[in-house]
This record gives sequence, C-alpha cells and structure tokens, in this order.
Amino acid sequence: MNSKTKNLGRIRYCPVVVVCLVVAATAKLCAQADRAPSPLARASTPTATSGSLDPQFNAGSGIQRSLSCLAIQIDSKILVGGTFTNISGQPFRNLARLHPQGEVDLDFSPGSSANDEIRTLRIQQDGKILASGFFTNFNGFPRNRIVRLFTDGRVDPEFDPVWPADGPILASWILPDHRVLAVGGEFLASGGTKGHVIRLQPNGSQDDLFHTPEVDGFVRALFVQNDGRIVIGGSFNQVDGQVRSKIARLQINGEEDRSFDAGAIYGAGIWTMAPYTGGGVLIAGIFTNINGFNITNLARLNPYGSLDTGFCPQIRRGTNYAGSIETLTVQADGKILIGGFFDTVNNVPQKNLLRLMPDGTRDVNFQVGSGPDASVMASLLQPDGRLLIGGGFSSYDGEARKSMARLLSDCPPATTLAILLRNKSVELVLSGQVGQSQQIQFVEALGSTATWKVLADFVMSQNQVLRTDETASGSTVRFYRMMSAP
Repeated sequence: MNSKTKNLGRIRYCPVVVVCLVVAATAKLCAQADRAPSPLARASTPTATSGSLDPQFNAGSGIQRSLSCLAIQIDSKILVGGTFTNISGQPFRNLARLHPQGEVDLDFSPGSSANDEIRTLRIQQDGKILASGFFTNFNGFPRNRIVRLFTDGRVDPEFDPVWPADGPILASWILPDHRVLAVGGEFLASGGTKGHVIRLQPNGSQDDLFHTPEVDGFVRALFVQNDGRIVIGGSFNQVDGQVRSKIARLQINGEEDRSFDAGAIYGAGIWTMAPYTGGGVLIAGIFTNINGFNITNLARLNPYGSLDTGFCPQIRRGTNYAGSIETLTVQADGKILIGGFFDTVNNVPQKNLLRLMPDGTRDVNFQVGSGPDASVMASLLQPDGRLLIGGGFSSYDGEARKSMARLLSDCPPATTLAILLRNKSVELVLSGQVGQSQQIQFVEALGSTATWKVLADFVMSQNQVLRTDETASGSTVRFYRMMSAP
C-alpha cells in the first residue's frame, strides 16, 4: 500500500469509502469531552448471512412511530431521531440514545426534547450533538429548527441561532472548525437575501463571510468534499441565476461552482447523496431521466457532474417509475447500501433495502429475505461493518422490528481516525479491521517541508482501539494521520 497521504482534512466518526485511508486533524488542548470511548466488544465481523438480523441487538418493543436519522457516538452508543413519543416502553420524544446492543440509555436526558420531528443528527469532535429538523422548541428553549446538546442531552446555551428559518432544516454538516452548514428551510440571510444554504458560526450566529446562494427550491441533501467544496441536492432548478437541475456544487465561500453541471434531471428531486471513489457523486431520490438517459432514482455522476452511463440500476415500485430512495451508504469496499420505498431492482423483486455491487448490479450475497415491510429512511454503518437501519417499518424478514434493526454484514470494517480531547490530553480513537498493522504520525505544522513523526506502531487487536498522545503539551497544535505501517 502506498504510504503517501490520501486525504488531509475533516475528521468524521463514520465509515469511509477506501479501506486504507490516511486522516489528519488539528487538536488544540483546550476542550474536554464528557467520557472516554469504550472499544467495541466484537473482535471481528460476523460470519452469518450478510443482510440478516443481528440477534445480539435488541431494542425491545422498538420506536413507536418512525425513525428519520441515526448517529453513532465515539463510545459506540447510538443516537436516534425522528417522530416518536416512546422507545422500548420509555417516554422519549423524537430523540433518544441506545446502548450498543439496543437498550435505552436512561442517562441521556433531553427532557421534553424537540416539539417536532428531528431529521438530522451530527456529532462534533468534542462529543456535542447537533440536531436539526422541523422543531421550534427543545425542552423549553426556543430553538428554530436546530439545537446543540451536551452529551447528556442538555441544551448547550452557547449555541443560540437567532436567524429566521421559515422551514425545516433537512440536512447539516459540521466543518472542522465547528462551523455548521445548514440547509433545507428558507432563511433570511444578512442583507435581506433569502436562501436555502447558510453557514453558522460555532455559537449559532450567521457567518457573514459565507455567500448565501439564491436557490429556487428546497435543498434536502449536502456533503462537503475533501477540498472544501460543497455539493447540494434537492428540488431546485436554479442557483444564483444559473440553471442547475436538482444538484449543484458551491465553492468554499458559498459561490456557485460553474465547473460542475449535471444537466437536466427530471423528477421530484434528489433526497440523498454520497461521495464516491475517484471524486464521483452518488445521487438518489425520485427521478426518471438525466439528460435524455432513462435512469430511475439512483445515478452516479463523474467529478464534474456528467452522468456515468455505465452505472444504471433501475430501482422502482410497481410497474411504473414510482417509489423513492431515501438513504444510501457506501461501504469501504465500494458496495452501495440503498434504503427507501421500492419493490423491484433491475426487474427482480426486492423490497425497501438492497446492496449493489460497484457496477450497479444487485449483490446477491446480501440476503434480506422479505426485508423491511415499509420504507427505510436512515442507514448507518458501524465501525465494525454491521448495518443500522431505521424508518417506518414494523417487521424485518417476518420478525417484529419496530422502526429499527441492526443487520449482520460482510462489509470490512472502515479504517478511521477520530480525536477526543479529554482532561487536557489527546486521545486517538482508531477503527479498522482486526490484524491490520497501522502507524500514527503527527506534525505540528503542515507544509511541503513538514516532516511527519511516528507516534506509535501497532496491530489492531479489536475493531476499535484507543491510544493517548502523552507527548502533547497544553499549548500544542498537532495534525495527526493514520496509515498502513511500513
């Protein structure tokens, strides 16, 4: 494996699309998280049928309505958001936290919580939780569509957005410096301009250095590329006066990137997206045609927006083009997990959940049986490769699973590096495949003349391990990366 850096930039505790990823982050010893991570108990990926229910995960009677989003904390606890009032017999409204095996975490206390649906959940590097959606109040605090919480569920009073949002926030992204990109509603930006994409400062105030693009429809999905550019998707047709059908790319400062153009996309819109190997973009939602090419609800775009015509799965419901894709997740091996509301894939019966090979053909080794009996709205790969799904279903392959389930998978564990600042020390949380040889390196300034120093060599004994940088001082600024050991 080439040991050169493959990705310097943002740290996210989530699966990545390449197995041997090199990651870097800045750590300033001025923050503190509430708890240290606890390594996952399982030492290897399960060997049972991929796509079958994980018998070790038990959420009891489940979520009494529907689940919209999932997030996994650095200690392997699972945050769930949506529209519900009860989870496994416990009174939690729209937000709750589960222990790794599915039991409700009663130490998480959001009080009366959000007064409407929570659509997105993000976790900051310091462990704080960012929730957004349709709500206007959280546990008695006025919070217009977005709120930040401490790790125990209490509202963080230092994050208090005062800008007007006339609609729900349907997607969000936390930048490395803790600024937040929020999209979905109609916002009144500084200067009176209305828009659907804004950037917030760490305290929730609007970042006036970010150009708020004029978008003529809802933005429902976004992600930030490694170079900082922002890809947005939704139901719009114009961005800053330029024709941009359902998808566009913005520069770091919010201005429209005219080098990216997907042409005409016909349909209701793009509901979810993901970056793909080589700079490509996976888009999914409700559409039937891109630039005259018949393609249903899922497509792959090349780095500058043109359609990859070699990738052409047909995912629909019934004999027409109905149905939708609500969530997609890319595994470390390039396979693609799809969830939504559909019943056929390439003319083969398959309900609401499937996995595709990198070329778009159905992965016959992912066996879901009769699958979920209703829509899948959220999916999340755990660091050990197992798959969490949520939505409006009540059973999975004939077994009762109310709105949430965890599936076994043959997905290789993702290789990631996350940083936890605790007690004025830097704790590095590494996830990967058991038996991999890894090396942690650091440098105190980036540049062409920077010399990376070795902090530790080790072999992954579990899917997740913890290392502490005992050499960092209280005033140190360090960049870290993990790579295959030479």
